[in-house]
Amino acid sequence: MVAVTEVYSNVIYVNVKEKPPPVGRIVIVSYPETVSAVQNTPFHIKFTIKNEYPDGRYVTGKIITHKGTVYKKSQTLLPGQSKEFDIFIPGDEVAEKGTFFWKIHACMDEWKVEDEKTVTVTVKPLVGRVVIVEYPETIELLTDEAVYFEVKVRNDYIDFKLVRTELIDHEGKVRRDERKIAPKTAVLIPFYHPAIGAEGTYMWKLKVTNLTDGKIEDEKTITVIVKKPEKPKYKVTIAYAGFSKPPYVSALINVGTGDSRKELPVTVETTEYLRVSGIRVYTRRTYEGYVWQYESGPHPKWIYSREPYPAPETPVTKIVFKDYAVNLTCKSKKVTDTTLTILGVSSDGKITLRFTTVKYGTREVKGEILESNAEVKFMWKCPVCGHINTDTEDKDRLEALGWKVAEMCDRCGVQSYVIVA
Repeated sequence: MVAVTEVYSNVIYVNVKEKPPPVGRIVIVSYPETVSAVQNTPFHIKFTIKNEYPDGRYVTGKIITHKGTVYKKSQTLLPGQSKEFDIFIPGDEVAEKGTFFWKIHACMDEWKVEDEKTVTVTVKPLVGRVVIVEYPETIELLTDEAVYFEVKVRNDYIDFKLVRTELIDHEGKVRRDERKIAPKTAVLIPFYHPAIGAEGTYMWKLKVTNLTDGKIEDEKTITVIVKKPEKPKYKVTIAYAGFSKPPYVSALINVGTGDSRKELPVTVETTEYLRVSGIRVYTRRTYEGYVWQYESGPHPKWIYSREPYPAPETPVTKIVFKDYAVNLTCKSKKVTDTTLTILGVSSDGKITLRFTTVKYGTREVKGEILESNAEVKFMWKCPVCGHINTDTEDKDRLEALGWKVAEMCDRCGVQSYVIVA
């Protein structure tokens, strides 16, 4: 007999399919269909691209001009995110006048175009003009506050122009500036106006005249709002320091309503003046044998302890503690977060006081010369309260100081370092 072996085979068929790409698109959702440009003048074209893919994509927005020049910008867009693309076009791209058709491309990475739009660009011939490009539309002042501001005027012509810039105030008074302005150049023109003195809303006018060609080129209106000054409300903390275990310290505090004795530290808020007086330092403990001792050395301090303390080889000044009083008057109309600190008792029993302003540090401001001779008259704006100050200094002294001088504001008393230009 012959043995027969049967072999069974199981065959598994695996159908491998390529994973489909994610469904989505990079699309231009907004763009300008028409753009006006001026010959040889740079400009911007802005458009918005959206990522409709379920994952983030690196997207490039392109502008293709009629010359075939490509200007582009790239950025990453998250799923569903839209971003604006701001493309700068230099002036030489529009050197010729006429109507041209440019393309906007929305690309995956930098090469795969996923959307395209057409922009009609109309290039107009260059027409010169003298224009006001920057000025304060609204000015807010206090009744006693003068104002100093600058106006930027640009000459768009291709040649020099003699330009008169005028400020006509609410009373019809005219302040003017005349100067030659180079082609394609903007200049800053300063104006100063004294305090008006009365509440109200006033309208001033700026006018630019091209004296070379004899025509008014531009006009603007400035709204001036004048208000009465509000009483400033400031906060002062009177604190105490200097002893290892502070004794009882009190002071007479007057904020315009009468004196009241308060234990320190204390914080007061007031719109009136502040007067601190009658500061007294003494201890609640009257045990016999306790004295205040001043321990000198690398870390000097006052210790309230029984005698003898510290060790005999340590230099010590001893005093029997009594009441000490000192008067201090500090009046301020423009102070916030101010600290009056009693530093402690010196070796001879005197109290030392220190007044520090926390908020205000060193400030540098620019002062403009009004007229110059042996003496220099200059004007500067306080960076704290906005008040316009006018000061006079000897010219030789200012030159020796490098035209930099410390001045106190007439209104708030804050010191600034003025760089006289």
